[in-house]
Amino acid sequence: MSEYYNNVPLASVSPGMVVEFAYYLVEVSEKTTRQGKPYCDLKIRDKTGMRIAKYWNAFDGFKSCSYVFIKGHVDEYANAAQVVAKEIVNINESEIDIEDFMMIVDGIEEYKSTFEDYASQFTNPTIKAVFKTIFADKFKESFIAAPASEGARYGASGGALMQSCRVACAAEQMAYSYDIEKTKKELLIAASFIANSGKVFSYELRDFIPMVTLKGSLYGDPAMAYQKIIFAIIKLKQNPKLAKEFAGVKEEEWSLNDDIIIQLTHLVLSSKSGGIDPASKGERMSSVLPQTFEAMILSQCFLSDDRAALAFDSIKSCELGNSDPNDPFTPYDFGTKRRYVKPNFLDSK
Repeated sequence: MSEYYNNVPLASVSPGMVVEFAYYLVEVSEKTTRQGKPYCDLKIRDKTGMRIAKYWNAFDGFKSCSYVFIKGHVDEYANAAQVVAKEIVNINESEIDIEDFMMIVDGIEEYKSTFEDYASQFTNPTIKAVFKTIFADKFKESFIAAPASEGARYGASGGALMQSCRVACAAEQMAYSYDIEKTKKELLIAASFIANSGKVFSYELRDFIPMVTLKGSLYGDPAMAYQKIIFAIIKLKQNPKLAKEFAGVKEEEWSLNDDIIIQLTHLVLSSKSGGIDPASKGERMSSVLPQTFEAMILSQCFLSDDRAALAFDSIKSCELGNSDPNDPFTPYDFGTKRRYVKPNFLDSK
């Protein structure tokens, strides 16, 4: 057993804590203070998520994208816990327990089944054809394996699929609640998955660690999901036989419905705009806002799921951090700025 085995999860570090643990060093940024003193911003992570750490010295040769042993402490900065490193040493993978860094989606087979169930329920020819073209076998495998964030909840193989299934389920329930007609309900469900198809290009797993790619930083996943729609349309227009097969209609009956395509692309491009406050300056500056009722539902479903995932990560971290079993509340979470009543899933340990 490694001397670094008993790590304190990053999600549960708090001000005043002494740090002498191993983490994965994602990135090092060399900087200087206003007084000209050199220091480094560090991105470090484990399976509970990522934090920015400070090293108040000049860069000392430690390598990015590697495991490091950090000695230091935890401060509070801008109402958040911040690791301050005093000593950083690169270590070999053999010196750590890889399970401290592996993030795995539980129940992946169930999410695969949910994906297939939704895909089989589409009846609109255009939605069917576009969806099947995007999620052809090879790309579907990449989508199923893709993470959806750098966080603990979705920053794992299967994260994009899991989030899409959860959002699709929530959007479907909203559609029923507001008596949305069948085709628009199908659009909502299809867009729940297609909107996350860009995650395949936005994130990658390196040594089990989810990282944002260059494309993800430059374009964002909604733009790349939109590109997938455009490529699907081109392919369907160039191959009427394939289009007929995917749409489930006779070749002479096949044609792309332009109105469906417009609605679908709007749903996808505005799907991640839910965090912008209505009528705010940020909303006015946003490139694509939800401007249909269905688009507003989808963007809010993604937003609600993101917020629930943050809360889940916070609550789950108290299990990983061995919090006081007699305290009915979790430790204070500096990410969401609150404590939570411990839910039943913590009692299983």
